[in-house]
Amino acid sequence: MNVRRILISVAPVCLLALAMGCSSDNVRQTVHVWEINEGLPVNSDVYNFGVDGVASNDDYIVEDQVEVVVWSQARDGIVNTDVAYRHTVVESYEVIYESEEEIEGFSGGLGWLVPVRNTFTGYITVVPASVKTSPPVSSLAYGGEIMATARIIFHAREVDSNNTLSFETRIPVHFANWADSTN
Repeated sequence: MNVRRILISVAPVCLLALAMGCSSDNVRQTVHVWEINEGLPVNSDVYNFGVDGVASNDDYIVEDQVEVVVWSQARDGIVNTDVAYRHTVVESYEVIYESEEEIEGFSGGLGWLVPVRNTFTGYITVVPASVKTSPPVSSLAYGGEIMATARIIFHAREVDSNNTLSFETRIPVHFANWADSTN
Protein backbone atom coordinates (compact mmCIF):
# COMPACT_ATOMS: atom_id res chain seq x y z
CA MET A 1 0.00 0.00 0.00
CA ASN A 2 2.83 2.45 0.80
CA VAL A 3 4.50 1.72 -2.54
CA ARG A 4 1.26 2.54 -4.34
CA ARG A 5 0.94 5.89 -2.54
CA ILE A 6 4.53 6.78 -3.32
CA LEU A 7 4.04 5.98 -7.02
CA ILE A 8 0.83 7.99 -7.18
CA SER A 9 2.49 11.03 -5.58
CA VAL A 10 5.81 10.80 -7.48
CA ALA A 11 4.40 10.03 -10.95
CA PRO A 12 2.95 13.53 -11.63
CA VAL A 13 6.24 15.18 -10.67
CA CYS A 14 8.21 12.88 -13.00
CA LEU A 15 5.79 13.49 -15.87
CA LEU A 16 6.02 17.24 -15.34
CA ALA A 17 9.83 17.11 -15.34
CA LEU A 18 9.87 15.04 -18.54
CA ALA A 19 7.42 17.39 -20.24
CA MET A 20 9.51 20.43 -19.35
CA GLY A 21 12.69 18.80 -20.67
CA CYS A 22 11.12 17.93 -24.02
CA SER A 23 9.43 21.25 -24.67
CA SER A 24 10.20 23.01 -27.94
CA ASP A 25 10.30 26.24 -25.92
CA ASN A 26 13.79 25.29 -24.72
CA VAL A 27 16.67 26.56 -26.83
CA ARG A 28 18.64 23.55 -28.06
CA GLN A 29 21.81 25.31 -29.18
CA THR A 30 24.34 27.72 -27.83
CA VAL A 31 25.89 30.16 -30.24
CA HIS A 32 28.75 32.49 -29.43
CA VAL A 33 31.40 34.64 -31.04
CA TRP A 34 34.56 32.60 -31.45
CA GLU A 35 36.62 35.55 -32.70
CA ILE A 36 36.08 39.16 -33.78
CA ASN A 37 38.49 41.26 -35.86
CA GLU A 38 41.24 38.67 -35.28
CA GLY A 39 41.31 39.78 -31.63
CA LEU A 40 42.38 43.33 -32.53
CA PRO A 41 40.74 46.64 -31.55
CA VAL A 42 39.15 48.86 -34.20
CA ASN A 43 41.03 52.05 -35.10
CA SER A 44 38.14 54.02 -36.53
CA ASP A 45 39.22 56.76 -38.95
CA VAL A 46 36.60 59.47 -38.51
CA TYR A 47 37.16 61.46 -41.70
CA ASN A 48 39.45 61.29 -44.72
CA PHE A 49 40.40 64.60 -46.33
CA GLY A 50 41.14 62.87 -49.64
CA VAL A 51 44.14 63.27 -51.93
CA ASP A 52 44.70 66.97 -51.29
CA GLY A 53 44.64 66.58 -47.48
CA VAL A 54 42.28 69.53 -46.90
CA ALA A 55 38.53 69.93 -46.75
CA SER A 56 37.30 69.76 -50.36
CA ASN A 57 35.05 67.74 -52.64
CA ASP A 58 37.32 64.66 -52.59
CA ASP A 59 36.74 64.00 -48.87
CA TYR A 60 35.08 60.77 -47.77
CA ILE A 61 34.11 58.62 -44.80
CA VAL A 62 34.81 54.89 -44.59
CA GLU A 63 32.54 52.64 -42.54
CA ASP A 64 34.39 50.19 -40.31
CA GLN A 65 33.62 46.53 -40.84
CA VAL A 66 35.04 43.61 -38.89
CA GLU A 67 35.19 39.88 -39.45
CA VAL A 68 33.19 37.78 -36.99
CA VAL A 69 33.54 34.02 -36.51
CA VAL A 70 30.45 32.51 -34.87
CA TRP A 71 30.34 28.99 -33.43
CA SER A 72 27.25 26.88 -32.71
CA GLN A 73 27.02 23.76 -30.57
CA ALA A 74 24.30 21.55 -29.14
CA ARG A 75 23.32 22.62 -25.65
CA ASP A 76 23.40 19.05 -24.32
CA GLY A 77 24.19 15.58 -25.60
CA ILE A 78 20.60 14.35 -25.40
CA VAL A 79 19.34 16.14 -28.51
CA ASN A 80 19.97 14.38 -31.83
CA THR A 81 21.42 17.36 -33.67
CA ASP A 82 21.61 15.46 -36.95
CA VAL A 83 17.82 15.57 -37.20
CA ALA A 84 16.18 18.37 -35.22
CA TYR A 85 17.36 21.82 -34.26
CA ARG A 86 20.39 21.64 -36.51
CA HIS A 87 20.63 25.21 -37.78
CA THR A 88 20.52 28.67 -36.32
CA VAL A 89 19.94 31.84 -38.31
CA VAL A 90 21.62 34.96 -36.93
CA GLU A 91 19.03 37.52 -38.01
CA SER A 92 20.25 40.87 -36.67
CA TYR A 93 22.64 42.66 -34.37
CA GLU A 94 22.81 45.86 -32.39
CA VAL A 95 25.82 47.91 -31.33
CA ILE A 96 25.87 49.86 -28.07
CA TYR A 97 28.89 52.06 -27.46
CA GLU A 98 30.18 52.19 -23.90
CA SER A 99 32.19 55.38 -23.44
CA GLU A 100 32.49 58.54 -21.38
CA GLU A 101 30.98 60.29 -24.42
CA GLU A 102 27.41 59.61 -25.53
CA ILE A 103 27.72 57.88 -28.89
CA GLU A 104 24.48 56.71 -30.46
CA GLY A 105 24.27 53.01 -31.22
CA PHE A 106 22.59 51.34 -34.16
CA SER A 107 21.27 48.00 -35.39
CA GLY A 108 21.63 46.03 -38.59
CA GLY A 109 20.19 43.00 -40.32
CA LEU A 110 21.98 39.73 -41.06
CA GLY A 111 21.04 36.36 -42.53
CA TRP A 112 23.78 34.04 -41.37
CA LEU A 113 22.93 30.32 -41.40
CA VAL A 114 25.06 28.58 -38.77
CA PRO A 115 24.86 24.76 -38.70
CA VAL A 116 25.23 23.12 -35.28
CA ARG A 117 28.80 21.98 -34.45
CA ASN A 118 30.18 24.40 -37.05
CA THR A 119 31.54 27.90 -37.45
CA PHE A 120 30.38 30.66 -39.75
CA THR A 121 32.49 33.63 -40.82
CA GLY A 122 30.76 36.88 -41.72
CA TYR A 123 31.26 40.63 -41.62
CA ILE A 124 29.40 43.32 -39.74
CA THR A 125 29.63 47.09 -39.75
CA VAL A 126 30.80 48.12 -36.30
CA VAL A 127 31.00 51.88 -37.02
CA PRO A 128 28.69 53.20 -39.78
CA ALA A 129 29.06 56.58 -41.46
CA SER A 130 26.07 57.85 -39.50
CA VAL A 131 28.06 57.55 -36.26
CA LYS A 132 31.07 59.33 -37.78
CA THR A 133 28.96 62.24 -39.04
CA SER A 134 27.23 62.85 -35.70
CA PRO A 135 28.58 64.53 -32.56
CA PRO A 136 30.68 63.81 -30.60
CA VAL A 137 32.55 61.63 -33.13
CA SER A 138 32.28 64.14 -36.01
CA SER A 139 34.22 66.73 -33.99
CA LEU A 140 37.32 64.50 -34.16
CA ALA A 141 37.94 65.33 -37.85
CA TYR A 142 40.28 68.12 -36.78
CA GLY A 143 41.87 66.37 -33.81
CA GLY A 144 41.26 64.50 -30.60
CA GLU A 145 40.26 60.96 -29.83
CA ILE A 146 37.55 58.97 -28.11
CA MET A 147 38.00 55.52 -26.62
CA ALA A 148 34.92 53.30 -26.53
CA THR A 149 33.89 49.68 -26.29
CA ALA A 150 31.36 48.40 -28.79
CA ARG A 151 28.98 45.96 -27.12
CA ILE A 152 27.55 43.86 -29.96
CA ILE A 153 24.39 41.84 -29.31
CA PHE A 154 23.41 39.24 -31.91
CA HIS A 155 19.80 38.01 -32.21
CA ALA A 156 19.23 34.55 -33.65
CA ARG A 157 16.55 31.93 -34.20
CA GLU A 158 16.71 28.13 -34.29
CA VAL A 159 15.41 27.12 -37.72
CA ASP A 160 13.40 24.02 -36.76
CA SER A 161 11.97 25.16 -33.42
CA ASN A 162 11.77 28.94 -34.04
CA ASN A 163 13.17 29.46 -30.54
CA THR A 164 15.04 32.74 -30.21
CA LEU A 165 18.39 33.29 -28.60
CA SER A 166 20.87 36.12 -28.15
CA PHE A 167 24.61 36.24 -27.61
CA GLU A 168 27.08 39.09 -27.40
CA THR A 169 30.68 40.18 -27.58
CA ARG A 170 32.69 43.36 -27.07
CA ILE A 171 35.47 45.06 -29.03
CA PRO A 172 37.49 48.21 -28.24
CA VAL A 173 36.99 51.09 -30.69
CA HIS A 174 39.45 53.99 -30.87
CA PHE A 175 37.92 56.94 -32.74
CA ALA A 176 40.39 59.48 -34.18
CA ASN A 177 41.39 61.07 -37.48
CA TRP A 178 43.87 58.26 -38.24
CA ALA A 179 44.40 58.63 -42.00
CA ASP A 180 45.08 62.38 -41.88
CA SER A 181 47.11 62.54 -38.68
CA THR A 182 50.38 63.06 -40.59
CA ASN A 183 49.06 65.81 -42.92
